[in-house]
Amino acid sequence: MKKVDFPEFHNPKLDEIRLKKFVEVKEDPLFKEFILENELTDEEIMNNLSVFLRTKEDLSFCKDCKGVCHKYPSKTQFKMVLHEGSRALDLELKTCSFYEEIEYLKELFYHLDFPSSWLQYDFKEEILKNDYTSIRANVIKNLRPCLDKNQKKGLYIYGESRIGKSFILALFSKYYLQMNGGNIAFCSSNELFKDLNDLYFNDKESFAREMMNLQNVDILILDGFGREHKSDFMRDMYLLPLLNERRSFGKITFFTSNFTLKEIFTMYQVNKASLPQVKQLELVLNDLATPIEMKGHPYSF
Repeated sequence: MKKVDFPEFHNPKLDEIRLKKFVEVKEDPLFKEFILENELTDEEIMNNLSVFLRTKEDLSFCKDCKGVCHKYPSKTQFKMVLHEGSRALDLELKTCSFYEEIEYLKELFYHLDFPSSWLQYDFKEEILKNDYTSIRANVIKNLRPCLDKNQKKGLYIYGESRIGKSFILALFSKYYLQMNGGNIAFCSSNELFKDLNDLYFNDKESFAREMMNLQNVDILILDGFGREHKSDFMRDMYLLPLLNERRSFGKITFFTSNFTLKEIFTMYQVNKASLPQVKQLELVLNDLATPIEMKGHPYSF
């Protein structure tokens, strides 16, 4: 078969652009260490310009990334790899470091009943937003001492729906774990007690284990407290034993609710005969958490 000779293509303008990009890559602090480590020649840099430029584009995206929420669905980024034999550069996908941090934080939660995308937000940055500073001021003031591992009393944060009660405690949880480590159970109150009820009647061993874990976790957050199904049995078999043990162990407990404590006590007095148990619940809740009202317009982020 006759060999086909393709004409060489030279474009002075294109060559000028390539040279300019070559100089940019070679002098770029992002690549200096990689180039020195792998002893890349000028020719090898020039032959792999597209790989360097694609990597820089990816790193630039990561620099401006606001997190791994629905707006930024990518959970991977590129990494340059040099093949020793051919001395050619390739791009390999690796897990995004931001995503890795989110996954690591998720593992520290014994229960995580809020959208994991909330973990992309920073506690310190969010509390300083002007739109919500006045709403959060009292809550933040009372949350700060709770970062101390020796703090025994949590907060009972109540107020209207969608003003950021769950959100601010989710960010506080993340910040606490980053500062102190440990473990946290952030539980939907309705789902938690429904699950405990199912375990009690179907698997006593798992029920006992779950209760023990919830009693011992460093921080317990009961989100949406008051929405759960209420009965004498639920109160006396699940709620009071859980809260009593946490109080005796000196474990910090938080609540969010649409109801005041007075309304909670009224709802849990299912009948007149249950008044002593409700008085006990009142005593325990007042020992465990300081009531803080949160007011404001609906929260958005």
